Amino acid sequence: MTSPFNFSENAPNQLLVNPKATKQEKNDLIYLQFEFEKNHGTKGYFLVPSSGSSKSENETVKLIALTQDAVITSAKRINEYFNFTADLNWGLVLPYFHVAGLGVYARAHFANSAVFFSDWEPGNLLNWINEKKIHLMSLVPTQIFDIVQRQIICPETVRIVFVGAASLSPELKEKALQLKWPIVEAYGMTETASMIAVKLEDQLEVMTGVSVAQTNDKLKIKCESLMTCAIQKVNNQVIFKTLENGWLQTEDRVEIKSKDGIKFLTLLGRDSDFIKINGEGVSLSQLRQALGAHPEMTLLALPNQRTGHEIVLAHETSVSRDTLKLIINEYHNKVRPFEFIKKIFAVEQIPKADLGKIKFKNLEEMIKGNPYEKL
Repeated sequence: MTSPFNFSENAPNQLLVNPKATKQEKNDLIYLQFEFEKNHGTKGYFLVPSSGSSKSENETVKLIALTQDAVITSAKRINEYFNFTADLNWGLVLPYFHVAGLGVYARAHFANSAVFFSDWEPGNLLNWINEKKIHLMSLVPTQIFDIVQRQIICPETVRIVFVGAASLSPELKEKALQLKWPIVEAYGMTETASMIAVKLEDQLEVMTGVSVAQTNDKLKIKCESLMTCAIQKVNNQVIFKTLENGWLQTEDRVEIKSKDGIKFLTLLGRDSDFIKINGEGVSLSQLRQALGAHPEMTLLALPNQRTGHEIVLAHETSVSRDTLKLIINEYHNKVRPFEFIKKIFAVEQIPKADLGKIKFKNLEEMIKGNPYEKL
């Protein structure tokens, strides 16, 4: 596939749009681009919709403005870190209209390597990898889940498979490793123009040229690949979010350690994932990991007047009663009693973004007032 991006100097701004987006969603993005260009001009930027999972009904998606220099810096940083060269082919089975796809094409462009694009078809994955001689890939956990379910053994040509560290469960990673998939967990976001840390052993190593610090346990990042700003319409008002003295403040809680001048991160979860039940601190991220890798179900924390919050399970109607019972029992064996599931909600389909991330706010709105089974 020919690159859909123009990496030449002074190229016009490039707005990344999902071809399957609704007319309203496309209009929202064009409007945000117009508002951005009033202040920043019409050249030199990639305007990338955030792939995040948190958005309310009265909000548009966030549009992240990345300079060409930011995207180029990120691509060259990753190429140099892993010594990616022209003879290593990229296989892309993620949308090109998100930062993951943009990052792959940028790395390939500056390494003079090839990119082969395909829709996600697990049944044809091996044939495609072998035919195109794929060496490098980026996947999301739902795709890893498909691979594990089908017990697909990785071809020997594949050298690295990047997967988001914040969302890959240890259980699923271990099963993929047993099938010989060379998983490398990476941490990054649209606002950083791709990954800024990689897990080669048991911790995320912060890459060269990236500074990290904390504010109230929340990670902040400084590097040359950060966004210029994020723009979003909330309650019909356009909101710009900019850097704070050159730092990007994230909502991710982390531990930071140093060794031999290198910084290492341990991800503790999103700040919004930390709740209290009966006065006890609870991490929803950790509870979801305890539940295991099941794309057709997830956990939510709903307000409760007596306890502060209660844990509920939302599952798709396709999940059988026996499967549900087994998974819940296994989960209850791993967690504290006040973290037990109190209610079960059934939905036709769990809402997800293009990259398979669950839209938790949408899901909460879906189950409001719905009948439930009490445990």
